[in-house]
Amino acid sequence: MRFHALIGEYALRDQIGTAEVMADQLVHLRDLAGRENVTIQVVPSFVGWHPGLVGPFILYEFPDSPATVHFEHYSSGAFVVDVVDVQEYRQAIDAIGKLALSPEASAELIRSIAEEKGNEG
Repeated sequence: MRFHALIGEYALRDQIGTAEVMADQLVHLRDLAGRENVTIQVVPSFVGWHPGLVGPFILYEFPDSPATVHFEHYSSGAFVVDVVDVQEYRQAIDAIGKLALSPEASAELIRSIAEEKGNEG
């Protein structure tokens, strides 16, 4: 199984919990990115509008079943299986991915933010 995350920089910097907890979570995220089957890319805050700003979503792709998109709202979520809609989300992923830092640069940014958070506490 492969996992590829595109994460907005603001999500890494937004202070939820204590600085120590944030730093620990960021270190864990960076460690996960070191796994062979995990790719994490950060979308810098300065890139402007992109489809990821509309809201979070997950594209699930299976070897023996149709691809499915899941997105969440404030009080609910939905699964989308329509082929045309799923293709739209694939295109959104491609667009966001082109704006994202490389996995290596993302790991370095995550390390740097974790260090900043660690120094705050």
